[in-house]
Amino acid sequence: MSGVLFIPWLLPILALLIGWSSLRVLTRAALWTPVLAVGVVLIWLKERFEVLDLHWLFLGSQIGLDEQGAALLFGVAMVWLAGALLAVRHLRARTLSVRFFRFWLLALSGSLGAILALDPASFYLFYAVMGLSAWGLIDYHRNTGSRLVGLIYLLIAFLGEVLILVGLLFVATGLEPLPSFAWIALLIGFGLKVGLVGLHGILPLIYHAATPPAAVVLAGAMATIGFLGWLRFLPLGLHAEPFWGSVWMIAGGAAVLIGLLLGLTQRHARAILGYSSIMQYGMLTFVVGTILAKPALWPTLAPLITLYLIGHGWVKALLMLCSEYLQKQGQRLYQIGGISLAAVLAGVPLTGGAGAKGLLKTPLAQSDLSAALFFLLAFGSTLLMVRFFSTIRAQRHPGPIVSSRGVLEGLFWGLLIALVLPWVSLGAALKIEGLYPVMAALLLAWLWRRTRGGLLLAFAPGDLTHALMRQLQRLGHRLKKRKQKPPPASIQRALPTLHGERVEAWFREGMIWVALFWLVVFAIALGG
Repeated sequence: MSGVLFIPWLLPILALLIGWSSLRVLTRAALWTPVLAVGVVLIWLKERFEVLDLHWLFLGSQIGLDEQGAALLFGVAMVWLAGALLAVRHLRARTLSVRFFRFWLLALSGSLGAILALDPASFYLFYAVMGLSAWGLIDYHRNTGSRLVGLIYLLIAFLGEVLILVGLLFVATGLEPLPSFAWIALLIGFGLKVGLVGLHGILPLIYHAATPPAAVVLAGAMATIGFLGWLRFLPLGLHAEPFWGSVWMIAGGAAVLIGLLLGLTQRHARAILGYSSIMQYGMLTFVVGTILAKPALWPTLAPLITLYLIGHGWVKALLMLCSEYLQKQGQRLYQIGGISLAAVLAGVPLTGGAGAKGLLKTPLAQSDLSAALFFLLAFGSTLLMVRFFSTIRAQRHPGPIVSSRGVLEGLFWGLLIALVLPWVSLGAALKIEGLYPVMAALLLAWLWRRTRGGLLLAFAPGDLTHALMRQLQRLGHRLKKRKQKPPPASIQRALPTLHGERVEAWFREGMIWVALFWLVVFAIALGG
């Protein structure tokens, strides 16, 4: 029965081999893989099959599920399903092509595989596949803007992969205590996916530049996998690390503040959602720092962090869907859905968001700093949602819209109901204290509007990262203006092989070898 663990991440690879140029095969795999992943979770809940221990693979690979992994696999698979349904709608409207779904399936395989990987080596392999394949979703249109964003993303992704590799090598060796460089590598490497201050601008930049289906999974699934790296491989709950706990707490608090201040300066709806994600992950980063300083909190907070990650992923994915429809024609039904999602994100009482925040906040109640950060998070989230809807209203324009009827609409409202209902904790959701920061933020927004106040400052999506992108663009223009000698004849003959069909052929051959490798692993695992 443990062989079903191979389905979520092996099926997309096989679909690429079988139907490289077949949209029917690729789209069916994109739709059915998340559904089968949910089925794997349901089977695991009933059977609780053992972990596959492949001691001969890499440094000793383990593929399996635990309570945390099962919950995240379910939550992430639902986000991928929503994104795939939206991608199929765009395909019918002729805004996507087969190339998009090739990268989509690779990123899907890496995302689900990283959740199933319980050892550092396998996790790194799947994480790298997910991260690098996302480039094809971001730079899909191949225009000047998307190419620059894709280039910046690749530079940051490669930096993150190198740092993660170094950090996980130290984790795999079992060295105790971890050296300082390993801590720094894990902080920055995984922090790049969740908006670590300094390189935080990549989140709003790619949310703004990516196609709508890609934005859904980037916001709702891939960042969650980055945070999972900390939960899996930091020494949480083992021994106290007060210094590194303070580092994580400072980084998290700074992210909450930076996300709020810069998010309010944005003129693009999806960029605002990016800065909102920086705030939310900043709060969770602070919680991880608290656990590092006080390891006794880990058994209590571990399931609550997982629950919070799933809820936040769903909220951001559905808000991306809302922004897709509201900017085109402002459907009233989606306006109601968007307002409900904003209430969940802000933690309005009687919503699932209030229940999740209340449960997460209770073990940290003795800390005045955590209470202040939770207040700032709710206050800032409300302000950003007000800014989000005002931006959508200003940018609304008539035009054709991709139909949302059918399974996508049912999934949207099903996940929305699951988020709004305070099933996680009715007692925590009923606490009236959660209403104070929301009311304060709404009052401030109303007063600012009454005084006809506009933006004091306006930053482009990505702030510091956008500035780096502009510098690279200027450098490219300067290089084009320079007169350079033609390359040698041998290089000129090689150049045609570095693009076009030859690259596609190399890419496909690489997938063949990867698939054959995993098929051998699958056969040996079942035989063993």
